[in-house]
Amino acid sequence: ATSTYFIYRYYNGEIDGGKEASWPFKKLKQNGCFNYTWAARSTAVFEERKSDSCRLAGTSDLLVATPGAPTPEVWKKIILTTAHSAKSDDETEGRPTKMFQTLEAWLRLEIKTAGGDPTAALSKHVAEFLSVTPAISFVLAHGIPPQILQAKYVLVVGKSGDVRVLWYGFITDKVMPGAVAGAGVAVHEEDAAAAADDDE
Repeated sequence: ATSTYFIYRYYNGEIDGGKEASWPFKKLKQNGCFNYTWAARSTAVFEERKSDSCRLAGTSDLLVATPGAPTPEVWKKIILTTAHSAKSDDETEGRPTKMFQTLEAWLRLEIKTAGGDPTAALSKHVAEFLSVTPAISFVLAHGIPPQILQAKYVLVVGKSGDVRVLWYGFITDKVMPGAVAGAGVAVHEEDAAAAADDDE
């Protein structure tokens, strides 16, 4: 899958600040494309990615946006206050299979509501892109320390039913204990629907 990324400098407490500061990353450009080879083809790897994505779904770090609600909201809050899961307290806490089934059912419903047609391979690609693996692969490929701070993921369903996964967080050129921000903010976009179509 080919994804796109943008890097915003973080300097003296300001996003895209430090216009006069030197670029802190040796291999990483300010924007570009990143080719990521997804690995969730075997059952074992898929189960691992599914567990990873479910841990994310159980926190406030997974946000979603749909044509009916374009402002990103925390997915967990939505699911706990709607009829998608009548047994949400039992089924969405600490049970990866149930959590993933709930997330997958919600996503497929939103895609169909937007007029799209979810493919059979979509769930595997969403699980892959909601895991930490693509982000870690990105930073390692660009010679960046694998310390991504305040990372958030946004699952977006477009007006035509297309699905994109964005993650963003602070990246740094040097690891600092206790740091809450870094030298830049990475915004990374994956086209999950296109990747699923390619895998059909």
